[in-house]
Amino acid sequence: MSDPFSIASGVVGIISLGIEVVKGLYEYCSTLKDQSSDIARIHDSLLRLHDLLGNLRRQLDARRFRSDDVIILACIEGRILQCKECIEELKNVADKFNRSQDNGLRGALKAKVRQATYPFQQSTLQKLEEDVDSIFQQVFFSLQLLQNEDTSSIRNHVEDTKDLLELQRANNVAKDIIKWLNAPDATTDFSMFHDKSQPGTGAWLINSQSFNAWLEQENSFMWLYGFAGCGKSILCSTVIQHVLQHRKSSQDIGVAFFFFAFDDTGKQDVSALLRALILQLSGQQGNISPSSYLSRLYASCPNSAPRNQALLDCLHQLSVSFSHAYIIIDALDESPRDKHRQHVLDIVTTMRGWMEPTIHLLVTGRDEIDIRYTLDPLGDESVAVRNEASDKDIALRENAAHYHMREQNMNTQATRICLAILDKFDESATLQANDTSLTSVWPLDFHIKRIFPWACYAANFWPDHFRQSKEMPPEAVSAMLRLRPYALKISASYGGGGFFGYNPLQFATHYGLSSVVFVLLREPTTDINEIKCGTTALIVAAKARNMELVRCFLHRDADVNACDGGALMAAAETGHVEMAKLFIDHGAEVNASGGWALQTAILYDQFEITQLLLEHGAEINAHSGRALTTAAETGHLKIAKLLLDHGAEVNASGGDYGAALEAAVCRGNLETAKLLLQGGADANLVGAYKRGRTPLWSAVASKELELVHLLLEYGADVNHCDDYGETVLHKAVTTAPENTVRLLIEHGAEVNVADIYNRTAILRATECDNENIAWLLLEKGADPNVVDRCGNTALSLAAKRGRKDMVTLLSNLELS
Repeated sequence: MSDPFSIASGVVGIISLGIEVVKGLYEYCSTLKDQSSDIARIHDSLLRLHDLLGNLRRQLDARRFRSDDVIILACIEGRILQCKECIEELKNVADKFNRSQDNGLRGALKAKVRQATYPFQQSTLQKLEEDVDSIFQQVFFSLQLLQNEDTSSIRNHVEDTKDLLELQRANNVAKDIIKWLNAPDATTDFSMFHDKSQPGTGAWLINSQSFNAWLEQENSFMWLYGFAGCGKSILCSTVIQHVLQHRKSSQDIGVAFFFFAFDDTGKQDVSALLRALILQLSGQQGNISPSSYLSRLYASCPNSAPRNQALLDCLHQLSVSFSHAYIIIDALDESPRDKHRQHVLDIVTTMRGWMEPTIHLLVTGRDEIDIRYTLDPLGDESVAVRNEASDKDIALRENAAHYHMREQNMNTQATRICLAILDKFDESATLQANDTSLTSVWPLDFHIKRIFPWACYAANFWPDHFRQSKEMPPEAVSAMLRLRPYALKISASYGGGGFFGYNPLQFATHYGLSSVVFVLLREPTTDINEIKCGTTALIVAAKARNMELVRCFLHRDADVNACDGGALMAAAETGHVEMAKLFIDHGAEVNASGGWALQTAILYDQFEITQLLLEHGAEINAHSGRALTTAAETGHLKIAKLLLDHGAEVNASGGDYGAALEAAVCRGNLETAKLLLQGGADANLVGAYKRGRTPLWSAVASKELELVHLLLEYGADVNHCDDYGETVLHKAVTTAPENTVRLLIEHGAEVNVADIYNRTAILRATECDNENIAWLLLEKGADPNVVDRCGNTALSLAAKRGRKDMVTLLSNLELS
């Protein structure tokens, strides 16, 4: 079925025909434009019209019209239809010219003579010009309509959003109920993040097919995920603003949202989430009567806080009271994992389990193990925020921010260093040496511009002066250091924080400036073990793999165990075996900070360092066996075997994945998984944050048939139920290929096991419109008449979702 809010195919055909005809006439006129100023004028007009038509076609192809664009859609179609007659007239002219060129040699000669003597009749020329001008005006007006609509949308969306937010404040709810409910105000978070957005922020998402599917399809779900700081909350505010705008098309649409916040304990748990959503939806119901859902909830416990289950039931009733309810929840990861998060994720799972066609749920959060496994999204239900399109959002925010160069007293001293080194360095030369790539982008004020070139030059080049001056007398180095060369620590940040804070010794060590280091070490004020930026000079030297300075610092009694054994961890990361031995010989504790040196060596696949640490007593099962889990996760087979040979507990549960086998399976590391199973790994061990699931679930999700085979071979229970009553078959029928489903059934998978919502595998297959798998399940005895908790059968669910093939299949089955 075609999209009801798209440009009609006939109109697109007219535009395409116009482009083709205009191009042909333009090429014809190109050979004649020197014969007449009138023809030259027509030639130029045809070129502009061709470009204009092409621009309109591209915009119409790229743009996705919505229900509130119906008027502008009709206007554009009307304007283009008015062009039809003129375009057909142009086509007749073009066809006439083409025929004259296609009538053989005699016709071609006749056409050449005609072109040379009088290429156009005056009436033809005049009509041609009128048609081109008429088409130009209509197309130009259509483009103006599109551009004006976009400009108007940008200009008005702030005021519109403010008006719509008033609906979220529930002014129609009785004050005593509002006070009793004590719901956190999510609109303040929305306003804060929305203020950080720019025109165009999130356009890549809003205009995407997946987002519009979420907006329009029944019982839709979407998870936006990305790393911290990639703009998920700002993007979420854009989604909310767009949905609020969408609400204008119907007063029977409900919108509710919530922002979890790690720095606000009142916005971290299930109760806060449910109370906020309930109050917002209640505020959109018109007048709140004593019989309303919120009023009834209040009446049930007016003197105490409502239980979470009562809140959840109220939210369910409120949501289905609208023709469509859009619920947006931001930052699931900011609900503390060790306290509230699993309860929050369970609530989200329950809401999805309602299977209500009118509810549309969108959540955001970092891609963490517990979140991904609990949400368990289908392929098109998760969208990565960090991509090429979203990078433009980050650039928008950065370009809008003011770049702060924090002036410190040290900057003037950096100027003296430049003068001391170069002897002559006048200001005009310095201005030319300024970093134009920064000043062209960031709006620096005059005072900063005056100081910045000196400090910038010193920061970029002063280490080179010391490197190139190996014979520089220590007295000269000491004199320069008294001018504090580390003055060039320019504090650059976006509004504060994140300063470069190495002390002089660390700074010189980082650049490998041995002459500076030796002078600094002779000064009584230098503390070799000073911790700055969470590190010491010894650790900086270790990270730089600088054995000369490492030996120098150890000879001067540098603390090898400072910063929780950071020096040995740095050697483990870089794989510098000689340096690691040196640290151990000087008393480095191999199990400092719970054995993170071993963990680091495994993570970076440093086999020799791992072996060295184990030989010197590294605790192999520290952090609940996380060492083996890390080796399994990264697929470092040789290290995994080494750990098992040294007594690693194969079924210990540590890290985000839990046991090592789970990590290997999740990452698709077949050989590592085989090694672990041969070493006694339990194929039915339930991992952390796994909702009661075993590695077989992860193998099915990975679509790696060999992994599934392997686990079944080692006794994986194909009918094990997770915390929601699902077996691995429920998972397989939604995501895995048919051969995986068949393999599970061949190994005894029960086809009629129901989860806590009474959904069986046939219902899940119907939901995903997988006809082949549905046939397979029915052949193996699946009951097509089972009814879930929402009253759905496979047939009714297929009909609700518009799965025509499934409806036909199940209807024929009933008839037979």
